[in-house]
Amino acid sequence: MSYLTDYLENFSKIGLDTLSGEIDPRSGMLQAAGHAVSPVGDAMGVAMDYMVPDELGVGEFVNEQVNNLLQTEGGQAFTRYMQEHPELAGNIEAIGQIGEVYGLKLAPLLKRGGIGVLDEAMKSRTPMTSQGGVIGAPTPNLPNRGPTEFTDNVELMGIADTYGRKSKIPHQPLTQYQAINTDRSTRVAQAYEEMKHDPLNPDVKEAYTALATETKDQYSALLEAGYTPHFMKDGVDPYKSSPYEAVLDINNNKTLSIFPTRDGFGSDVDFDSTGNPLLEDSGFKIDGKPAVVNDLFRFVHDVFGHAKPGVGFRAAGEENAYQSHAGMFSPLARKALATETRGQNSWLNYGPHGKSNRTAKIEDTVFGDQKAGLLPDWAVNEGLSTGKSNTQLTGALNDDGMLEMVHYSNQSLDNIDPKFTGKGLSRNVRSEANRRGDENYVKRSSFGILADENPYRRENGLGAVQNKVVIDPARLYDPRLDAEGIWKSAKGDVTLAEKRIKDSGYSGYYVNHPQLGKVAQVFDSMPTIKSPRVPNPNLVPDDLVPDSLVPDDLL
Repeated sequence: MSYLTDYLENFSKIGLDTLSGEIDPRSGMLQAAGHAVSPVGDAMGVAMDYMVPDELGVGEFVNEQVNNLLQTEGGQAFTRYMQEHPELAGNIEAIGQIGEVYGLKLAPLLKRGGIGVLDEAMKSRTPMTSQGGVIGAPTPNLPNRGPTEFTDNVELMGIADTYGRKSKIPHQPLTQYQAINTDRSTRVAQAYEEMKHDPLNPDVKEAYTALATETKDQYSALLEAGYTPHFMKDGVDPYKSSPYEAVLDINNNKTLSIFPTRDGFGSDVDFDSTGNPLLEDSGFKIDGKPAVVNDLFRFVHDVFGHAKPGVGFRAAGEENAYQSHAGMFSPLARKALATETRGQNSWLNYGPHGKSNRTAKIEDTVFGDQKAGLLPDWAVNEGLSTGKSNTQLTGALNDDGMLEMVHYSNQSLDNIDPKFTGKGLSRNVRSEANRRGDENYVKRSSFGILADENPYRRENGLGAVQNKVVIDPARLYDPRLDAEGIWKSAKGDVTLAEKRIKDSGYSGYYVNHPQLGKVAQVFDSMPTIKSPRVPNPNLVPDDLVPDSLVPDDLL
C-alpha cells in the first residue's frame, strides 16, 4: 500500500539481522528506509516503562496500554500489517521492532506482560484491508455510472508516506469513516461565525504561514509524482454531474480542474479579504498563469483530503476530508487548515443557511466569508480519529464518548472563558499568584470530572450553580501517563508544562488529585450545555483544600 509497507514486506523476507543493524547509535532511534521512530512513541515507551500505577497490577496495566496503543493511527497501521503477516505471531523481537517503525514502543510491554496480551488484543480487533478504502465509507450512486465504490488511492497513500518522512510530519491516514456529528458541527459553525477576520494577528499569521509553506511542499510532492492541476476554462465546471467525478479524474488521469481563486474568493462582495495570506503569490504557475497559495491549496486538499481516502463532498465527506488532510499537517498549520476546511464547511452545512445548503446545487449554495482567523483549539481537534480510550473517565463519558465536566459559579453561564482566570477561588491560591508573572503563564479554566473512580470533590466557597461542558477526552493531556513526554520535559516547572501542552495542540489536561479528585484545566473558551443537573459532589473540608491543583507527585 505504501513505501513503508513495501519496506516491511522486504523485512519479513530478509529477517531481523538487517533491521537490527539500522539502529542509529547516536540517537538510539530505529532507521527504517528513512523512517525515524516517532519521538512520541519513544516518550510513550519511557512512560510505559516506568509509570505502572500502584493501584494496577502489571498485567492489567499492560493490557490497558496495549489496547490504547493499538487504537492510535500508528497502532491501526501496525494492526493492519500484523494481520497480513500471521507468521510473525509470537515473535517478540520482530513485533517490537516492527512496532518501532510505526512509532509504537511495544518492547517494554511485551517484556512485562508477555506476548499473550498482544495476541489476544490483535485477535479481537476488526481486520483492516490494505486496499479496501476507508472502513465504513459510503458507495455513491453516480449519474451515468450507477453505484461506484471508491477505495483509498494506493499511490497517493505512498506519496503521503514519503512526504511525511521528508517533512518529518508523520502521515496519519484516515482509516475509519467518521459519521457527521451534528452537535459538534453546529458548535464549530457558530465558532466560525463569531471568529474575527484578523490576518494581521501574529498568531494567525504564524499558523497561516505554516499552512502556506506546507501546502507548497505537498504541491511540489504531487508535481514530482506526475499530478497536474488546471484552471477551469470560462468558469465551466467539468464535474457538474457529480463532485465525485473530480476524484475519478485524479485517480484515472492524475489531474484536476480547479476554480481560479482570482475569479472568486468568498460569496459576499462586500467582504474585504485583504491580508489573507492564502492570496499571496505562490511562486508557481498553473496553465502558464501565476497561481496564488489558495489555488495550490484547492488542488492539494482535493487530492490528499478527498481522493487519497476516497471520500465525498457533502457534509460528512468534507469532515472526513478534513480529518484525512489534517493527518499530513503540523499542529500549527492544522489550526489554519481547520479554519479553511472544517470551519467553513461547518458554517456552510450547519450555519444560518445550512438546511438549504446541505441539498443545494453548487450554484445555489451560500458560502461563508473567507476569513483568516483561528478557531478555538477544541474546534480544531475535537473528534479527530485518534482512537484513544480512557477507562479512568468512566462515568463521566456520555453515549457519544464525549467527556462531561462541571464548572461551579454563582450564576448560570453561556461560556466558561479562561480570560476570567483569577476571578474565582484561584485568586487566593498562593502558587497561582506567584505564577502569573511568568512569561509562559497560560490562562485556563478549572473543571471537575464526576467520574466513577476518584470523582471531583467541590471546594468550599465555590458557587452552587453547575455549568456543564463537553469535550473530546482525547484533547485533554494526561500528565501522569505523559505519553508524549511533555510534562517530563518541563522538569517540574508546571507553568512551562502547561504552555507546552497548549502548544502541542491540546485543549487542556486533567489530573487525579488526592484531595479534589479528577480536575481538568482547559485553555479554550468552552460553551456550556443545558442538561439535567447532577447532585453536587461532596465538599472538600477547608483544612484539606490544597494550595495547588497539581498533585505533589507531578511537581
